[in-house]
Amino acid sequence: MDNDRVLNVYLACLYDEGPCGGRPQLVKGALHDILATTCSKCNDQHRERLKYSLNKFIEKRPADWERILSIFDPNGEYKDNIEKLRKGLPP
Repeated sequence: MDNDRVLNVYLACLYDEGPCGGRPQLVKGALHDILATTCSKCNDQHRERLKYSLNKFIEKRPADWERILSIFDPNGEYKDNIEKLRKGLPP
């Protein structure tokens, strides 16, 4: 989260505006499932890491967060799930 260069690579992948391999591709591939199921496949450590990263990202890059939502949750159907993820709650 503190390295803008790395973060921009992830964002370019999510936006289909740049190369998408390795970890960025894994994140992109898992994002819909994470939002839809409140990360049901995550263990407690993953859920804590996700909570930290999500909250920090939304605070640091709110415009990018809105763009991500417009792509992966255009109808706002995962809003409650996202709030659970931000609080670190189990699915």
